[in-house]
Amino acid sequence: MPLISETTARREMAAVGRRMYERGFVIATDGNLSIRLGPHRFLVTRSGVCKGSLTTMDMVVCDDYGRIVRGHKVSSETLLHLAAYYLRPDINAVIHAHPPLAIAFTLADKNLAESRLPEVVMSLGSIPTAMFAAPSSPEGAEVIRDLIIKHDALILDRHGSLTVGKDLTDAYYKLERLEFAAQVTLAAVSLGEIKGLSPEEIRKIEKSIEFNRSCSLPRCPSCGEPLHLSKSVFCSQSGTESSIKADTERLANLVQQIIKEGRM
Repeated sequence: MPLISETTARREMAAVGRRMYERGFVIATDGNLSIRLGPHRFLVTRSGVCKGSLTTMDMVVCDDYGRIVRGHKVSSETLLHLAAYYLRPDINAVIHAHPPLAIAFTLADKNLAESRLPEVVMSLGSIPTAMFAAPSSPEGAEVIRDLIIKHDALILDRHGSLTVGKDLTDAYYKLERLEFAAQVTLAAVSLGEIKGLSPEEIRKIEKSIEFNRSCSLPRCPSCGEPLHLSKSVFCSQSGTESSIKADTERLANLVQQIIKEGRM
């Protein structure tokens, strides 16, 4: 069963490619995008095409060895994408771009690993920089190996960026956040000494992340439907009380406590 129809994937890829070009994240024929269609099938941009004029025909279907299933020549960076998919079974899209400011940081031998922006920390964590690898070389897949397992956004030393996500739009938004972090950091440096996040502020961010995760409503193991905060949780299909009741009541008590303490 495909994760996404090939027709839908082609349209989304063309749209995201144009957005990348309009934002200046790629120029000329630089950059490449990919989407996981299903087991052993990926849609990738073909070689030598401008992402600003990307059409649904400028894409290639390949397998997990990079062998062409349908279309013409695949992007020269396809191996980089396939390595990310192999290491991250949870992702369904990869974007390799050339965001100017992020690349500039590597030219100046600076990094964005310790972001000062709370929103970036919450969405991306840190933004590490991979070791240098020649563009379009097999070495590119090697230098991201240890980093892509733990991070959704990387900077490739003097080359570009790699962002991954649950879908192509998710990967694109992470690209925007990465370049935004570089833009704000550069502006802050020009104004003077950068104010970092204190240990206490980092702990607050961690608590906020944990709270947002805990607020994801559980689902009934019988029918799969979301369970709502209530004193009694029943499955509409089985007619029996769900075993998730205790967890739901715990979450309700947590929300009430936060409101009582004035934190919400």
